[in-house]
Amino acid sequence: TSANDIQAPTSYGASGRPNGISIDTGSGLLSGTPTTATNGTPVNTTLSATNSGGTDMQNLAFTISKGDQTLSFPS
Repeated sequence: TSANDIQAPTSYGASGRPNGISIDTGSGLLSGTPTTATNGTPVNTTLSATNSGGTDMQNLAFTISKGDQTLSFPS
């Protein structure tokens, strides 16, 4: 596969996000303010990126020690 064959994602998704966290489906930016602490229990989130070749998924675990903190993860 050459660099010319690689296609950028056309949309993004995130299922199972902590309450208060959203995703911009066009850029993949995760942001928001969690509303509840998870008390040491991870919140398993499935991230996805889709293009004409299909969809790839990866897992991300959030552990939120204190609610009401602003988070932002660039794509």
